[in-house]
Parts: sequence; structure tokens; C-alpha cells
Amino acid sequence: MTIFCIDQATNSGYTILQDGTLADFGEFSIKIKPKENPGIKWLAFENWVSVMHERYKFDLVIYERVSGMHKNSIIHSAKLVGILEKLSLELCYGVECYSAKAIKKRFTGNGNAKKYDMVAKAQEYYDMPDLKSFDIADALGIAFCAVEDYESHTKTEL
Repeated sequence: MTIFCIDQATNSGYTILQDGTLADFGEFSIKIKPKENPGIKWLAFENWVSVMHERYKFDLVIYERVSGMHKNSIIHSAKLVGILEKLSLELCYGVECYSAKAIKKRFTGNGNAKKYDMVAKAQEYYDMPDLKSFDIADALGIAFCAVEDYESHTKTEL
């Protein structure tokens, strides 16, 4: 089973798991210039996910559940989730999500972990001492949860 884990935002961290093993990770930015049409970033995100699916043929996308205190961040993240869900129908992959609190609790042992705690745990667990990205660390936390939840299942069981 191939799983695409994503911490969706203007700068999205992602991981690719293939049969429970970390196959790839990185970041993708949909930041636009001040006077550009905002629709460009939604098209860029949709294109990027499509290209990633073509490259890795993932069976499942797991993202961080939309939440937060800032209205604009919630709206932005929800739009990205809408794109993931639309593409799931077109490209035939499943979609799941975890809350930020659950990811932090399972990955670090503390549901209220800070960004630096996530980076430190990712550096330690994945043996990536040079990792600095909060976005990649969050995606690695999602990947950790995904492996726990899906490593004992075969593709036909899901």
C-alpha cells in the first residue's frame, strides 16, 4: 500500500509511505505574488497532487484535520482538503485525516507538543539530524501514525 501523508498549507510538508517504509518526503509551496489571482494556488496544488499521484500511484491520502483559531487559515486549509477530496474521486484513492492533537500525542507523547518538539522527534525517530522544517516534521508525524494504523493491513483488507 502506498500512502501520501500531507500537512496541507501554503507550504505543505509531505511524505510517501510504500508498504510502511518512508520512500520520499519534502515540501511544496503554493505561495503567490501579492497581486496574482489567488485561484492560481488552488490550480497549482491540484496539479501537484495529480503529479504526485501519477509518480507514486498512492492508494490513500492522510491529511491533518482542519482546525485552528484563525479564520483565514481554516478557510485556506479547507479549500486544500476540498481539492484532495475532489481528486480522490477522479484518481480513485482513499482519504483519511487525523487531528493535530492526535498526531502530536501519538508521535511525541504530548498532545500539546510545540512545532520544535515535532521537529526534535522527527530528527530522532527518522535519524534526520539536519531536519529543520516544521512542515516536513508534521508530515513525518502523520506518517508515523499511518504506519501504526496500516502496517498490519494488506491492500485487499482496506
